[in-house]
Amino acid sequence: MVDALRRALGAQLIETHISDVLIAGHDAWKIKKALDLGFADFSTLALRRFYCEEELRLNRRTAPQLYLDVQPVTGTIDAPSIGGPGAAIDWVLHMRAFDQDGLWDRLAARGALGAEQVDALVEALCVLHRDAAVAAADSRYGRPEHVRAPMSDNLQVLGTLCSDADERAWLDGLRQWEAQAFASLREVFEQRHAAGRVREAHGDLHLGNVTQIDGRPVLFDCLEFSADLRWTDVFSDVGFMAMDLRSHGLAALAHRFVNAYVERSGDADGLRVLRYYQVHRALVRAKVAAMRSAQLADAAAQPERQALHRYLQVALDSSLAAPAVATAIMVEVMLVVAVVEQVGQVVTLTVPAVSAGNTPFQALPPTMRVVAAGQVTARLCSVVAGGRGRSTALPIRVAAARGARILQPAPAARAS
Repeated sequence: MVDALRRALGAQLIETHISDVLIAGHDAWKIKKALDLGFADFSTLALRRFYCEEELRLNRRTAPQLYLDVQPVTGTIDAPSIGGPGAAIDWVLHMRAFDQDGLWDRLAARGALGAEQVDALVEALCVLHRDAAVAAADSRYGRPEHVRAPMSDNLQVLGTLCSDADERAWLDGLRQWEAQAFASLREVFEQRHAAGRVREAHGDLHLGNVTQIDGRPVLFDCLEFSADLRWTDVFSDVGFMAMDLRSHGLAALAHRFVNAYVERSGDADGLRVLRYYQVHRALVRAKVAAMRSAQLADAAAQPERQALHRYLQVALDSSLAAPAVATAIMVEVMLVVAVVEQVGQVVTLTVPAVSAGNTPFQALPPTMRVVAAGQVTARLCSVVAGGRGRSTALPIRVAAARGARILQPAPAARAS
């Protein structure tokens, strides 16, 4: 059916492991493959219609200009038509085609992705997270076992797809790290759920799912096929993008992205779960690469095997970047940022993004609402992982935004 539609439309075919996309002129038609992969089930006509409609609903939150409608495929397998009379034999998602050169993975490959685009992405992502539905207090989404399930599944699936000795050794190390990390973060995951940080997020925020349109980044291809994978801590989205920037050799932009998100959203607490989600998302991309490799012949599979190794290495690097080790430095500074008389006044402290080595500097919190007259203080905190056997100096520069002035630092800063 797909090939018959391609010929009838005179379209270009782009194939993924779960969908076929036909591009003809200014239109694109996305057809879900009739398969059940466990994590994605499009095996029946009713399911394919449902997930087309879900994809339309979810992606119109961030890309209404790209996601147009859902239409039936009618006719026969050999002579199908889109939106024609008669009973539906399949369903398609109708989209507006866009210039593929604007995709962020392509921009990254040619060195055209920079700070301005990253800052604009942060603004768009913060709006999505702000407006997204929040998991109910009694929801299982975002609770510890729910958080861990996809991580465990990714490790299990990769274990069946990876036969290389190095790959299996890497996976063994990641399993051990995950068990320890999860045990230490269990209570944090509960706290994040209680604080309303678990939302109907994007769910698949890597560089290939962001594109530049009219000079602005547009998030698309939100994960529609699994509510379990989409209803996550918002920092799972943050971790995914930061991980993928790093995997493309853009560590400085990854740090800028995290810094800007924390400052814009005020969610500094999310830094506690960032590494866990970075490892999880690297394993997601590794699993996708392994699955694609298994579907291709040897020569065609080679780029996917390289991607598999790259993402496994990023997962390992993320797991090893532990700040709570002997070589880490923690600096905490208390500053008096303003003296106010009016209760309810908003005071903002702006801290320019500063990196020491490969670790970002964070400000906690960037904005405060005054609840009592008098001095308003802010805590600045940074964790800087040094290399083996060495330490890293941390330069701190602080500037006050309009309406707030730094009167004096607290008597002492402490390091540990």
